Amino acid sequence: MTKKIREIIPSFTVFEGIFLWFILSKKEISEDINIFVFKNIDRNIVSIIINEIYKKHSIKITKFLNSKEINEYLKNNRVDNIVTVENIKIYHKNVTVKNLYFPVTNYKKL
Repeated sequence: MTKKIREIIPSFTVFEGIFLWFILSKKEISEDINIFVFKNIDRNIVSIIINEIYKKHSIKITKFLNSKEINEYLKNNRVDNIVTVENIKIYHKNVTVKNLYFPVTNYKKL
C-alpha cells in the first residue's frame, strides 16, 4: 500500500515544499478594495487625510471619490470597504462603511 501511495503522491524536497506553499498561500490572499468617500473636503487635502488614515489605522485606500460619484462607482466596480470621516450615509448590503473620527491626528492644513 505504501508503494502505491508513493507512486501517486510525488515526493518533494524541503525547498520545493516551501516554494509550493508560498505560491499557493500567496494566491489565496486577496487585498480588500477600500475607497475613501468625501463630501465637503478639498481634493488637495484628501491625499493628506488618506496618508494619515494609513498611518493611524493601517487601512490602504485604493481610490477616493466624491459622495456624488459613489452610487455610479458601486454599480460598475467591486468595493469591499468604504472609509469616510464625515458621517456620510451610505447604504449598501455587501459593503462595510467605516466612519473614522475627524480631524485625523497630525492633520496639517495646506
